[in-house]
Amino acid sequence: MVTIDGAPRAGGLCVVDGELAGIFSVRSDPRFRRRGLARSVMARLAVWAHGMGARRFYLQVEDDNAPALGLYRSLGFATVYRYHYRQLGEGRA
Repeated sequence: MVTIDGAPRAGGLCVVDGELAGIFSVRSDPRFRRRGLARSVMARLAVWAHGMGARRFYLQVEDDNAPALGLYRSLGFATVYRYHYRQLGEGRA
C-alpha cells in the first residue's frame, strides 16, 4: 500500500506459490493517478514476493486498460495468452 498524508492512495495484492508470484488488484485512487503510485506498489510487491522465494511473476489485466498495460510493459511483462469472457443472457441463470 502507498499512503499520502496518512491515507491509502494505492495498493495491490500478491500471492506467492513456490517460485511463482501472482499480482492482483493493483489500484490507485483516481485523484492521485499519473504520479507513479502503481509503479511503487508493483515494486513493493515484487520485493516482498522475492523475499518469500518468488522468482517469476504473472498478472492479469483487461485489454482495454491502456494505462495498466503501459505500466506492465514498461516493467517487462508481456502478453502470454488472452482470456475470453462470456456472459449468460438475461433470464438464463
